Amino acid sequence: MTLTKKQKGIALIIALVLLTSMTVVGVSAISSGLMQTKMATNQNMLSMAFDAAEASVEGIMHEGGSGALRTGAVVDGDGNPRYDALTQARTDGQVGVDNQLDMNALPTCDELANAIWSERRVNAAGLQDDQIHDGAGSLMNVPPIDAWSKSAFVGLKNLTDPESGLVSSIVDTDGARNRTLLEVFVVKGCGHVEGSAVNATNRAMLSRQTVEIGDN
Repeated sequence: MTLTKKQKGIALIIALVLLTSMTVVGVSAISSGLMQTKMATNQNMLSMAFDAAEASVEGIMHEGGSGALRTGAVVDGDGNPRYDALTQARTDGQVGVDNQLDMNALPTCDELANAIWSERRVNAAGLQDDQIHDGAGSLMNVPPIDAWSKSAFVGLKNLTDPESGLVSSIVDTDGARNRTLLEVFVVKGCGHVEGSAVNATNRAMLSRQTVEIGDN
């Protein structure tokens, strides 16, 4: 059976339509795959940035737990005492008013904080005992990930006895009445994957017990 010119033309048109459809489907599949890959990459970068932000907060907690840094027993090359970020923050001043903090007034990760805020950075060396974490460098090198933090002193909070509800206090051997209090700090941890627009922040409120010396 011989096809007429008209039948051949129709068959050619159908073949072209099918070919075009297959091309569109193929391009759509490639575009979808590229989009999924891009989304997965962005999610992975965001996860790494959040991990860096958490590491920077952990760095402040690690520093703040050092008795040597808290008392100034660690000195620099000139013999000057060095203090942990929390002790330094309390010395520098109070960011809160009447122990209240405006969360909307916190500096951004990229903003240069004023002198009330103590800044620290965690690099590939990790967390070192009795050391100030203010060295240069990234937390990771491949890909380069930066981790830094800003800490500020909010105020003092009474430490109350859970059973009696009374404010906790002690009396030393000299007869001075000393109050046991909690120092309250705000810490903003930041993480960034270099070469990307990905930034992550982690905000935490930390408290640390202290004793205020009373009068004789």
